[in-house]
Amino acid sequence: MSNVYSDEHGKFLVRLARKTVDDYVTKKKKTETPEDTSEQLRLKSGVFVTLNSITGNQVSVRGCI
Repeated sequence: MSNVYSDEHGKFLVRLARKTVDDYVTKKKKTETPEDTSEQLRLKSGVFVTLNSITGNQVSVRGCI
């Protein structure tokens, strides 16, 4: 099993995360796993997320999940 994800995986996950948060906040709807999710991304694994705030050229950590 590889823990390396491609840039395409990253782009897919960012789009999915944004859609998931937006759907929940605006519609109280849980997003289902898209059919076009790759098998590698369907595997159970842990994650660490850092939330950043970007103002001009300055990046500040807002929090972690």
